[in-house]
Amino acid sequence: CAVLVAAVLGLSGSRTAWFAGAVGMTVTAAMLRPPWPRLVWSGAAFCAVAGAVALWAPHVTWERVAATFAAEDTGGRARLWFWDGAARMAWDHPVTGVGLGNYACRSPHYQGLALHAPGGTGHYHNELHTRHAHSDPLQLLAETGVVGVLCLAWFGWRVLASRRRWVLQRRAGWTAAACWGGLAAWVLFALFNFPMGSAPHVLGALLLLAALLGPCVPPVSAPRPPSGRNGAGWALALAIAAGAAAYVALALPASYWIRQGDDAQLAGETGRDAYARAAAQLWPPPLAYSRHGYALAAEGAYEAAIAALERALDGGLDTGAERLMLGALHLRLDDADAARPHLEAAVFRWPGSELAWRLRFQSAPAGERPALEPRAAQWLGPAAAAELADWVWGGAG
Repeated sequence: CAVLVAAVLGLSGSRTAWFAGAVGMTVTAAMLRPPWPRLVWSGAAFCAVAGAVALWAPHVTWERVAATFAAEDTGGRARLWFWDGAARMAWDHPVTGVGLGNYACRSPHYQGLALHAPGGTGHYHNELHTRHAHSDPLQLLAETGVVGVLCLAWFGWRVLASRRRWVLQRRAGWTAAACWGGLAAWVLFALFNFPMGSAPHVLGALLLLAALLGPCVPPVSAPRPPSGRNGAGWALALAIAAGAAAYVALALPASYWIRQGDDAQLAGETGRDAYARAAAQLWPPPLAYSRHGYALAAEGAYEAAIAALERALDGGLDTGAERLMLGALHLRLDDADAARPHLEAAVFRWPGSELAWRLRFQSAPAGERPALEPRAAQWLGPAAAAELADWVWGGAG
């Protein structure tokens, strides 16, 4: 198993997976306490395979390690930006957070706050929607506040307390070692990634926890519970099944039609009809309104596109993309006053976007123009900002 894990982890190119895997295997070995000859041979085989993978694919091994904390380490630098925004979100909502599942709705604003805070210009940043904080504990703190952290602490205590029961029942063997090693790797990986957003990762963690928290081998004399007293369990199972069925019935149709619209766009069409069907579902995600708005804008239905994009904003999808498109559409309709707040929000979320600044310059009244160029120069550079201002205000825009 160690040899197989060495090859898979090496080819993954994920430094956090290497770290988590090393910790998990160390925990497992410490609990098993294998004979020294077996441990030495296993370690030698692991190192040999890892070294062979590193020589065969240095771009995902040695070069990844050498680039850590360097200027080209996009993943590490982006995480610092993500964590800064998530920490500000948690600070503003310390008790109950912003609500489970609401991180992605609030992240564009707080990622912008992180960039515009003192020293924020040094952050690596991009124009992608930050849907995850790349640290599940930090995202949980932002979404649930101190209340969620206390619940997590109680749950962790219950899991750690289960170790005593395993030892007392003399079952601290392969099963317990594998469970504790797997959970240690999972927790370490969650510190730098978002396995809670992945159904396979969550299922794996739940299976490991169930093995630890579930009953060990019961005493032979333990009586079986009467079948008539299990009504609460059946009621809970039926409630869970009903909730899952309702979620699938509400979420799946909109997701299907969004995908159909995306496929139509890849084929060179607008996908307007498919996006319209997605937006007409009983519980459509805000992404359906956003995609529908873009499709309408592509066909020249500007006012209908504005209405669809506004519904996306109301649903919580408030990224730089929606704001930029709304500003552009209002400018196309010669309504600079309506475009200005959207474009201001766009440059706040995407301060490195030249297009966002170009449209923001076009929407500015004469009194705001002297103050806009220094702001743009902070992100685009003085030469690029001056050239852009001359192009817009010189009449070419």
